[in-house]
Amino acid sequence: LRFAATEPVLGPLLDALGVVTADPQVALAAQNETEPGPASLARLQADLDGHRVAALVFNAQVASPLSHALRARAEADGVPTIAVAETLPAELSWQQWLRQLLESVARAAGVA
Repeated sequence: LRFAATEPVLGPLLDALGVVTADPQVALAAQNETEPGPASLARLQADLDGHRVAALVFNAQVASPLSHALRARAEADGVPTIAVAETLPAELSWQQWLRQLLESVARAAGVA
């Protein structure tokens, strides 16, 4: 199972679930506020266009042109998107928040 990400915000959880992050260089570049290499970005875009990823994970608390462009591309291609925040929502317990994240991953993977 492969997911794409605009940032590695869900990386440790996906790793623990055995999910492969497609072109992690793009996510790491965004996290470090740099531009990804053209080849990495092209591969990720091709993965979205070709439905070679089950979903695109994005950081809901970060608004960047690259993140917006990748989200728009995923949505146009019919690839599910998963919004993840870096902080626990005030109305949820840690367990509820984690459950929501896991349910989002399961839906995107087609196992929910």
